[in-house]
Amino acid sequence: MINAWILLVKVTLFSSCLRMLILYITARRGDPTLALRLDLISMIEMSIVLTFIFVLIMGKSDPSYEIIFLILLVIHSVISYFHFRRYVFIGKKKVILGYRTYSLKEIRSASTSKYALHYRVKDRVYRILFPIHHKQKLVEDFVQPLNK
Repeated sequence: MINAWILLVKVTLFSSCLRMLILYITARRGDPTLALRLDLISMIEMSIVLTFIFVLIMGKSDPSYEIIFLILLVIHSVISYFHFRRYVFIGKKKVILGYRTYSLKEIRSASTSKYALHYRVKDRVYRILFPIHHKQKLVEDFVQPLNK
């Protein structure tokens, strides 16, 4: 029974990675300039999270440690979900903010604070805490052109 739960959580973890990849590929078709620019800390964080995802999906657990492995998988699935929500891909025509793709024409305004990116689509304000993107490039490529 535990093996079925482990398989289910592995599939969920893999599907969250696949969802982000499909979102990027479909948005990239409309805007080939779409890119994720990382500073050193973001690159290290992204590398660690993706390495853990790969190790947990490919890894097998010893029968005596199945419960611990299942708990570790569930915890990392939650961490990965919130990690992927922080991705910011910026292009000339489109932008991916978290799990949402927008045309730059749809976004009314954007601003950054020390730890957050705030943006407005129609009449609703969204916030991404600790966005995974190079902070200076985020301001130059996204915030300043929108607020001109």
